Order: sequence, then C-alpha cells, then structure tokens
Amino acid sequence: MLCSKTLVEVAKVELPFEFDMSYCTVVGSVNGLICLVDTFDGRKLYLCNLSIRRYKHIGNSSSFRRCIPANPYMLLGFGYHRESNDYKVIRIMCINTFGRSIQREVEVYSLGEGCWRKVGGAFPWTLLSQSPAAFVNGNLHWVVYSPEREVDEVVLSFSLGEEVFREIEMPDDHSPDSLTCESLCVWRDCLSLLEYCPDLEEDACENCYLWVMKEYGVSDSWSKLYNIVLEGRVERLLGITKFDEIIYENQENRVVLYNFESHQTKYSSTSFRGPYRFDVVPLIESLVFLEGEDGVLNRESSFEGTSCEGTISTQSKKKKRVPKKNKKKKKTSL
Repeated sequence: MLCSKTLVEVAKVELPFEFDMSYCTVVGSVNGLICLVDTFDGRKLYLCNLSIRRYKHIGNSSSFRRCIPANPYMLLGFGYHRESNDYKVIRIMCINTFGRSIQREVEVYSLGEGCWRKVGGAFPWTLLSQSPAAFVNGNLHWVVYSPEREVDEVVLSFSLGEEVFREIEMPDDHSPDSLTCESLCVWRDCLSLLEYCPDLEEDACENCYLWVMKEYGVSDSWSKLYNIVLEGRVERLLGITKFDEIIYENQENRVVLYNFESHQTKYSSTSFRGPYRFDVVPLIESLVFLEGEDGVLNRESSFEGTSCEGTISTQSKKKKRVPKKNKKKKKTSL
C-alpha cells in the first residue's frame, strides 16, 4: 500500500487465503473494510479489515453456483447503508444462454444478515466494463447502456437501502466516441466523471475532463470544472484523492498523481509490470469487526497516520492461467 501524499510504501499485507493473485481485484473500500474478488471465475469473495488484520469469506449463493458452468460476465459493487448499519455486496451476472438470449440476474449480500438474496425485476441495461463502482450518497454507480433512451450512455445507480436501480443522465455536453475512456469517481463527496481520449502520438500529453454533479441526482447540476493536461500516455484513470489529485496509471505501469490545483506531478517508485495487478481505493484505519470472521492477516508494517489512500498491488508467483476474456479491453458489452 502506498500513501497518497508521498507514494511511499506504508504497509504490506499477506493474504492467507487461496487466490490466483493475477486476478485479485478490489471491488470497493468503505470505512476501512475492503472487498476482494478473484475475477477469474468470481467464486472467491472476501471482506478484509487491514487495521485489525481480520478477514471473512463470503460464500456463494445457490443461484451463482448454477451459473458458474455458463461462465457469467459479472459486475460487483460494495457499499455501506448507514440507516441499517449494514455492509452490502451487489453482484450483477450476465449469462449467455448459448446465443439465444442474455439472461441477467442481480443479487445482494448483507453482512448483517449473512446471506445472499435475489433482487427482483428486469435488468435491461448493458454493462460496459468491470470498472469499480463509485459509492456516493448511499448508492453505487456504473456507466451503462440504456435501451430506452435516445442517448445510450447513462449512469446507473443502485440504492443500498431500497435495493432498486435508477438512471441518472450524463452531462448534456458529454458525447463520447469509441476511443473515449471514462471513470466514475467521488470528489469532495460528489459523484464525478473523469473522461479522456487517448492521444495516438507517442509520449503525447493527454487532455482529461472532470465533471462534477453538484446536487446529487439532479442531471442539470453536472458541471465541467476542469480541463486537465496529463503528462505522458494514460493507461488507466484510477480516481481522485481528497488532496485534489487525479490518480492514473501511465505507460510505464507506474501510479501517477497529478494535482489539478498546483499542477504538480508525483510518480511512484514502483512499476507494476508483468504478473502484477493493482487497484486504487481510499483506505482508512478502522475497528469495524467482522462477525464470524475466518482468519488473521499478516501485516508487515503499520499505517502512517490515521488516513491514507491505499494503492493495493498483488503479484502472482504461480503459473498464470489463461483468462477467458481479454482483460485489456477498455469496454466490454453484453
């Protein structure tokens, strides 16, 4: 894990459970709890509290076990419902039934109840990518295609309290093409959208735009606040820190922080090339206890201070399995 102020490593955590670390992905992080999944087949799902070094395995539902042979395409989200003091995981599964149709199923895991349950109703939206959900105002958010709107792309929100989906319109001036890369994120507790179009020239600087929804749920409140020029080629937009810094992965597979107020750039000393997989999530120290916890994590060092942005990197020493889908695709639709 790297501190967002300095990009210096502050902690290492050994995961004692069986994961092919090439496919270990962070679903989300809330109040010091991190949700991890093995994206190869989605069977292994864990909640971890790195501060107290505890973890809990989340078992699979009977519905998910029936879907495994069909190799479902999945989208996951993790968040916290304040009113019920409950942490929830949502899993959206798309199953191709041998070319006849796309079957979509949605289920929610409640940490408080300790079980999965299906979310009723149709799910007509088309998933664009497996990018992490943005958690704002008690809702999880993804960019999807809507079959019922003239403008295809919309923000899809899922309320952890009501457990229902709603659509939020994209900004009026937002007109992405096939090359545009997008990332929903949170900036100053507001739903935000980062977008950029990769420059085809080598070592070119790239323009990035930051849209912010100033009043949650009100589409007319989208505002383009910054037009930012990022140094070098951008491989992935990863989010924004609380210090007004855009996080992205550059062509050298390094984590880069760009402060759009001071225009200063910081680079990580570590390059995540080869059999590495890294994700960026906000992380704070927490005493949240996991009921029915399964085991203890081995942490080599402690955090500096009480709050930091955590960059989690994982490395596999095993022979890599051949993924069934191309992980490098910017967008995947079903």
